[in-house]
Amino acid sequence: MMFTFIRRRFQQPRHRHDGAWKPPSREAVILATIIGPLLQRGVYNLMQTVKYVYWQEEDGWLGYVEEYPDYWTQGGSFDDLIEHLTDLYLDLTTGTIPGMRKLGELVIS
Repeated sequence: MMFTFIRRRFQQPRHRHDGAWKPPSREAVILATIIGPLLQRGVYNLMQTVKYVYWQEEDGWLGYVEEYPDYWTQGGSFDDLIEHLTDLYLDLTTGTIPGMRKLGELVIS
């Protein structure tokens, strides 16, 4: 599976010409962290953008994916909220949550 390839590729130490070990770049770690779970869940369109609604409350951040307004999540920080929104979206689109409601659009002529 591609996730195994990505994990192995970024876990292997890279060597400089002088033989000193160089850790994976920040971008490589982020890529493996984000892409790995997506590939495991079968979400292969990695360039997809998803609109979300968010706002700050006194003690944290709240938000929901625009396509699924009935399913809210929260985070202690904005980055935490984004992580929770990503997980929520993956759960909603892979069928993990049964009987979910979805936002639709009508074309009326």
